[in-house]
Amino acid sequence: MKEVVFLKIEDTEEGLDIKLSDQSLARSIAYKIHKAVPSRVTESQSVVRGHGDKVITKLSISVALVPLSRGSVIIYLNRPYYVLSYSQGTFRLMELGSREIINVRLSEIIKDGISVPSYETRCVEDRGSRSLEIMIGNDRYVLNGMC
Repeated sequence: MKEVVFLKIEDTEEGLDIKLSDQSLARSIAYKIHKAVPSRVTESQSVVRGHGDKVITKLSISVALVPLSRGSVIIYLNRPYYVLSYSQGTFRLMELGSREIINVRLSEIIKDGISVPSYETRCVEDRGSRSLEIMIGNDRYVLNGMC
């Protein structure tokens, strides 16, 4: 059985850089993370050195996490959205102004880009009904029954 060695773990601006001696284990870890949380995996391979028929390659696998979960507030295509859910690579979003619900694939969110605004949320109760109040700057949105 091949021994797996963690060669190095470094903290970087983008996250963690984990170097392993086993490419298949590295790939397995990356895709398990990808399956569990919204993310994008990219792989690249480069030749480190070669001599005759012997070639040594370096595999780089990057897992970019998308910082969204149920209850997040985002700006997508210049409009504010509330994240209702995430399942099988698709986010279910509610546009805060119109209350329109859309399904957006993770790949579209990564391609189009999002931003996370500075916002505040609180539960408000009015005549026995609970609502979620979201404040983004001077804009106020109330989602009935969401608290």
